[in-house]
Amino acid sequence: MSDNEMIIIENPSPTPEELVAEIKRYLNQTRENIIEIGRLLIQAKKQVNHGEWGKWLADNIDFTIRTADRFMKCAERFGNWTASSNLNSSQMFELLALKAGDTEEFFESKAAEGTPVENMSARTLREEVKKWRDDRKTVRKKSEPMQENEPEISDEDLQKLNQIFNLSNELSETEYFKNVVKKYAENNPDTISQYATNLLRISQSIMRYINR
Repeated sequence: MSDNEMIIIENPSPTPEELVAEIKRYLNQTRENIIEIGRLLIQAKKQVNHGEWGKWLADNIDFTIRTADRFMKCAERFGNWTASSNLNSSQMFELLALKAGDTEEFFESKAAEGTPVENMSARTLREEVKKWRDDRKTVRKKSEPMQENEPEISDEDLQKLNQIFNLSNELSETEYFKNVVKKYAENNPDTISQYATNLLRISQSIMRYINR
């Protein structure tokens, strides 16, 4: 080899283990970003005028109310919980399907079983969360019998109701919708009162079903 020839040393390809570590490093950064964004959104919501939250999100961040809610819930649920520090963003989002009071119990039970949440894929975690919720409903159903004549609500009906409630939440953030409701209430106070009573009954029925 002559003195003018250059020696090129190729960097070895990373091993699968090194790739996993690098991926997890970026996922953890994403987790911290989500929590910080959630905290900032919580602060912003307190300062935005009532009824303008949805518009403010669309104009400034291009977020829907539902997306913002997920970020804020992540900040509230995982921001100050040390045990969740190894979770990635996908795992946090899957855990939001649990009630806040059940999250830590679920987390600890999986660790005791030797299948810690932080080692689960998003798909596996989704299945485990669903199984956990179904088991809890079964236990609650046995301990709290359904009230007489209370209708059974299917999962499909609950999903439809959830879509309606989400739509209602977005509509309620618009100034036009608020003005229409206010005008209607002024002209039809008795009807509005009856609507409120019926909505309360429906909400109570749904909550009893969900809490089983």
